[in-house]
Amino acid sequence: MRSGQLRAGRVALAAMATGLVLAALIPTAMAAPRFERIQGFAAPGTPAKYNKVGILKVGPSRARNVLVLNPGTSASAAYFAPLARDIVRRARGWQVWAVERRENLLEDHSLINQAKANRVSNQRVFDYYLGFITNGEAVVPDHFRFIPDSEVGFARAWGMRVEIEDLRRVVKAAKRLRGKVVVGGHSLGGRLRPPTPPGTSTGRPGRRASPGSRTSTAAAARLRPLPTRPGSGWRSSGPARHG
Repeated sequence: MRSGQLRAGRVALAAMATGLVLAALIPTAMAAPRFERIQGFAAPGTPAKYNKVGILKVGPSRARNVLVLNPGTSASAAYFAPLARDIVRRARGWQVWAVERRENLLEDHSLINQAKANRVSNQRVFDYYLGFITNGEAVVPDHFRFIPDSEVGFARAWGMRVEIEDLRRVVKAAKRLRGKVVVGGHSLGGRLRPPTPPGTSTGRPGRRASPGSRTSTAAAARLRPLPTRPGSGWRSSGPARHG
């Protein structure tokens, strides 16, 4: 009788432990990605609707620690979605914020959005974005339109300064959660990070940033000797280049 009660007690404890583990895992696994745009840097000459930076947030919204990931040249926030899902499954208390740069606002997602809602066929999507090039505009009159340079001349000023200022606003939003903030990325995005305020972690265990080590003033002083190319968008960055 007593051994039976002990076995029953062990089974109950095992079931309770399993329930607690599942309860802890389900919120992370079930958390749906969120996307939002926040106010970006006010670039001179840029229409207000383009002074925005997007954030794809993956993981539990209550998590205070944030890994900010910046994509490579011409990539988007969705580039990091599979990696972000894997990270938040493994790292409790963390969420991943993937940056969507302002230039993505110039993209035409009209047919892609309709396809995701199952309102148009795959063939229609292909014809809209690519098919008209080979089939001709007479066959596909309603198709993707290339943006004339004359309509987006303001984007020439989207140099390194605009890039860093937009990223800085994402990092500041993450810091408002009062947890840890780590900045990383791929390709060009992995080489960029905004000036770190004094006392902020540098990413090296046991180290803190010394006052002025990564302030905007110190960063500007290091960038000043670098050459610029007349007419280049990098010129407006003040004068950073990457290579």
